[in-house]
Amino acid sequence: MFKAIILPFPEPNMPKPIPISIYLHRRASLGFALLLELVFNVANRLAGQPVFVPGFVADDSGPHRFRHGLTLARAPRTLPPTGWLIVPPLDGFAGEFVVSARESRFLGGARERGLMIATSCLGSFLPAGAGLLDGLEATTHWRWAEFAAARFPNVRWNPRSLLCEQPGFVTAGGLLSTVDLALHLVARHCDRELCRDLGRHLLADSVRQKQSAYAASLLLQPRNRANFEALEKVIEARLARPPSIPEMAEQCRMSVRTFHRAFDEAYGVSPGKYLQLKRIERAKELLADERLTIEAVADRCGFSQPAFFRTIFARETGLTPAQFRKRL
Repeated sequence: MFKAIILPFPEPNMPKPIPISIYLHRRASLGFALLLELVFNVANRLAGQPVFVPGFVADDSGPHRFRHGLTLARAPRTLPPTGWLIVPPLDGFAGEFVVSARESRFLGGARERGLMIATSCLGSFLPAGAGLLDGLEATTHWRWAEFAAARFPNVRWNPRSLLCEQPGFVTAGGLLSTVDLALHLVARHCDRELCRDLGRHLLADSVRQKQSAYAASLLLQPRNRANFEALEKVIEARLARPPSIPEMAEQCRMSVRTFHRAFDEAYGVSPGKYLQLKRIERAKELLADERLTIEAVADRCGFSQPAFFRTIFARETGLTPAQFRKRL
C-alpha cells in the first residue's frame, strides 16, 4: 500500500530561486568548487526554501579530470539565462597562465547572456585573460598580485581588498575568501537574519574586507619606476617626517599637477595614499617587536596622534594595531 506524500504549495509571492553556476574550468580546484555548492545548500536549508539553485557547469561535455586522479563523468554545458557564474580558485598554479579560446568564449557568452560573474582567488585570471575585467578594479590573492599586474595590465588590481565589486563582476582574494564570496552573494539576495544564521553556522560571522593584514606589501610595483626610484628612497629614509607634495614634485622635476597625474598612473594611488600605505607597512613590521608600545610605533611611522594611527591602521588592514599584534 502506497503512502501519499503531501508537499506544501509554494507561496504565491515566493521569489524565484537564483541559479548559481559553478564553473569547472580545466584548472578548477574541486575542493573549493564543492565548498561553494555546500554553502549555498546550507543557505537553502536555513531559509527553509530553495533560495539558490547551485550546480556545476563546464565548457565541454566530456569527462572532466581533476588533479589527484579524480574524474567527473560530465557536467552540463548549458548556462541558465540569469544568476551567477562563479569561477573557483585555480589548483596547482605554478606561475604560468594562458586562457584558452574555449574558456574566453564560455565566459564572454555568460556575460552576453546577462549572468554576473564572481571569482575566488586566482580564478580572477580567467575573466582577466578573456579581457572582461579591462578597466575594472579587481582583486586576487595578494601573493600573486604583481604577476597579475604584469600579465593583465589593463585591469586595476587592488591586492589590499578582499572583495571588489564592479558592474557585472565580484572578485575575491585568497583561497579561503571563497567563503567570504559566497556569504557576500547570499547577503545580496537574502535578509540579514538568514545571513547571520549562515555566518554562525559556518563560524564566519561577517564578510572580511581586507587582505592587507596578510599581504607583505600593500602597493604594486610602479609601471615607470625609473621616474620615482630616487623619490622612493627619500620617502623610505624619511617616513616618519616625509617630504611634502611640492617637495616630492621638485624631487622628480615636475610641476605639482604633472607629478600628481604621473604618480597616480604609476602607482594606482595618490601620493598621499602612497605615504599612508608605506607607513602602515612599516607599522606592521614594528608591531612584531613587543618591546615597542603602540604609541611608539605610531610615532616612528609619522603619526603624531596614536588615536589617528589606530583609525588609519584599522581602515587599511581591518584590524586594530593591538589585534594585529595579537594575531602575530
